[in-house]
Amino acid sequence: MSLSPKHIGILLFDQAELLDFAGPFEVFSSINIALKNKAGDSPHVFSIAETTDPITSANGMKVVPDYTFDDHPQIDLLILPGGNGTKEVIRDDKLMGTILNLIRDASVVLSVCTGARILAKPGFLKDKTVTTHKSASGDILALEPDCRVDLSLRFADNGKFITAGGVSAGIDASLYLCEKFWGAEVRKSVAEYIEWPD
Repeated sequence: MSLSPKHIGILLFDQAELLDFAGPFEVFSSINIALKNKAGDSPHVFSIAETTDPITSANGMKVVPDYTFDDHPQIDLLILPGGNGTKEVIRDDKLMGTILNLIRDASVVLSVCTGARILAKPGFLKDKTVTTHKSASGDILALEPDCRVDLSLRFADNGKFITAGGVSAGIDASLYLCEKFWGAEVRKSVAEYIEWPD
């Protein structure tokens, strides 16, 4: 078991896919239950965005970010959700510059679904086997021709960079990271608590 991340930051932006970020949030915030509410061992899970104004997720639900890029805690594990909003994110040079700093500073980065676009554009997926939503494999290869997209995978672990398949696959990848960082018993307890087939 590797050193567990103390701070887990989830990037939010307009038109992010709701379950892409809500699924991992539920998994990682349930670790405190698995650890019997031992505050020192449980990660701090929070969301970040350009401002704390509500973002509008892909299907219309509004969510208020916890922190901005200027006032967030340290991030050990960064989660990048997908959704159509990622197309706008990668076209925004200023926003991408900020996200690149978050990626470089984090020990582990998990992209969910089309969140892989955010990793592909700056070259983080070069020479790696990755996965994404089945509708986005062409986009990923256009952004990073030197990666291998394997849509049969629910998630792919490339060390610092983990990519998850479409939408609900972020839950599987998060449970995988639960076991990697906190052990098999924590993964089992979290999966049982959220009633996720494991």
